[in-house]
Amino acid sequence: MLPRLLAFSLLGSLAVAAPRDSFPLRAIHVRGNKNLKEDRILGVAGLAVGQKVGKAELDAAKDKLLATGMFETVAFQFEPGSDGQCCVANFDVEEIRALFPIQFENVPEPAADIEAFLKDNVPLFEPMLPGTKQVIDFYARQIERYLAVKNHAGAVVGTLVQTGKNDFKITFRMNQSLPAISNVIFTGNKEISSVKLQNAINDVAFGQPYTRDGFRLLLDSQVKPLYDAIGMIRVKFLDVTTEADPRVKGVMVHVRVEEGGVYKLDKVTISGADREYVNTANIKTGALVNFDEIKAGLERVKVQLRKEGYMHVDGDTERKIDDEAKTVSVTLVIETGDKYTFGKLTIVGLDLNGEPAVRKLWGVAAGKPFNATYPQYFLDRIREDGFFDRLGATKASTEIDEKTHVVDVTLKFESARKPGARVIPH
Repeated sequence: MLPRLLAFSLLGSLAVAAPRDSFPLRAIHVRGNKNLKEDRILGVAGLAVGQKVGKAELDAAKDKLLATGMFETVAFQFEPGSDGQCCVANFDVEEIRALFPIQFENVPEPAADIEAFLKDNVPLFEPMLPGTKQVIDFYARQIERYLAVKNHAGAVVGTLVQTGKNDFKITFRMNQSLPAISNVIFTGNKEISSVKLQNAINDVAFGQPYTRDGFRLLLDSQVKPLYDAIGMIRVKFLDVTTEADPRVKGVMVHVRVEEGGVYKLDKVTISGADREYVNTANIKTGALVNFDEIKAGLERVKVQLRKEGYMHVDGDTERKIDDEAKTVSVTLVIETGDKYTFGKLTIVGLDLNGEPAVRKLWGVAAGKPFNATYPQYFLDRIREDGFFDRLGATKASTEIDEKTHVVDVTLKFESARKPGARVIPH
């Protein structure tokens, strides 16, 4: 009689009682793998066809797979083979989805040689790895092992570093003190003076440990916007090199700039919101593209949407470049989020005359879209218009119900007397 279906969870618990303690494996399969090949996974699990296995062997195989750090979950299931004989093992795996490319800095062996060693000696190695501490630390130890064979002593550290606006890499380097940046020297620049470029980056770079990717991030965040503002959106930072600073302990970084041509703004479109908000952005086309102005236009759209109840609106820009025509088309990418409405108004610190007067001025009905800028604007107008004599401190606070998307407002007043008649727009 064939054994009943046996299922082992991530914890290795037996779902259906087994009539025997172990069973011969007639076949082994992997299900759910996306990036990792079946034979490599089975090689780590360490089970073989013909081997007798039970709970202890399955737990050991599960632990080996989870120890690689490449899987979110691992589960086992037994079933009869196609010939009706016991037993076929199925490995149900879920791989970690967030993977990042690896790179090497300040490591005394070629990157290609290190990767070749990892591929030959680590069964599940891929040049794209999970960014977890478990995986990064494991590969740092493997790299140390390779370097030791090559007579390079010292520890290796790995970190997940940001290399672009939405880009990350796992960087491995020797665990040594990094040289500090003492100065940045630009060459090749014509349209923007070296002094202006140095002022833009030295304030944030001076004294910082130098790494290749970290410094390029500073160039992108501090220097590139200067060129984006004058239409030179294809600027490149080439030949980034360092040398010891003879004056102080640190390194001077040399950057050769290739400014590229000047581009004009062709058109502005919008996604995630109605076309009418392009008018709200009020970005001039046909002139040199200026991303400072484009960002300002994006902010105008976000402010307007906040006034219309979209409290958590966010946005970004996407650019489409026509190098032949030397033009750029920009899309304002809007994420409005949920729309919020006004709930109730609470007034604190006013007497029986002042509170009804302020409440009447408020003028925003419950259920209407909540303008996130209105409470502070309302208090500012109260003060500017002299609605109260000897008005002390005021404060507006909100209480947001994220389930119902309703916002309650509390206005606090101090030392307010003698209200007058005013009408405050909202």
